[in-house]
Amino acid sequence: MKKLKIFCTIVLLSISVLGGSAQAVSLQDLFDGVDGGVIVAGDKQFDQWTLNYVETDMIDGGITPLPDLGNIDVNPLHDGGLNPGPGLSFDTNDELFVVGDGFFSFIDLSFSFRAVVLDPFLKIKDNSLEIVRATFDDFGKGDSGVGITEEILDLQGNELGFKDVSVDIFEGELSANPFDSAAFHPQTEIFITKNILVWATELEETASLDVFEQRFSQVPEPSIILLIAAGGLMGFAFRSKRRA
Repeated sequence: MKKLKIFCTIVLLSISVLGGSAQAVSLQDLFDGVDGGVIVAGDKQFDQWTLNYVETDMIDGGITPLPDLGNIDVNPLHDGGLNPGPGLSFDTNDELFVVGDGFFSFIDLSFSFRAVVLDPFLKIKDNSLEIVRATFDDFGKGDSGVGITEEILDLQGNELGFKDVSVDIFEGELSANPFDSAAFHPQTEIFITKNILVWATELEETASLDVFEQRFSQVPEPSIILLIAAGGLMGFAFRSKRRA
């Protein structure tokens, strides 16, 4: 049996004490609204968590059980500065894991949430999504993979961007597109809908989405930039007047 672990990036996860959640919150607790269903990273608050659906091949007589969403940890990423900005890391703890049944085993999960700024002087500018680690066993036998698509909407429901990341193996050929990003005009809040698919085909072949994360870069409010610029000009004018 062969095992392949795909480390798309090497991430040193440091949780600082900049305020907000300092520990992981389970995905199920966020859906259930435990402690308000809120997680905070840096100046970003993530709330309004909604489970859209979760399905496996058991609906067609397959072998994959429903994942325990209470065992999926959502960790705040407080670091990142303005770019890539704060964000969230999802550790699935082997819950998004499938074993091939000779046909098509899968887990299909979709959920939504909101990202909103807490600092009135900053706005969300861009958003990135990355598969950090995926694991495959019996690499090369058939078709297996992990993929995430994501839609971003503004407050009025207009689409701001779409992302698509994946790592899959088909008959020994690896195809990896683990990182994607979307750029849009600065926003005070955005709404994210995420769709996750993990699949395997051949008997005993396995696939697992282990860790994925996303970041939300930020820019100062334009009026603040103008205010700072105006203050600098005033200071320059004052110094010039004193020299005269």
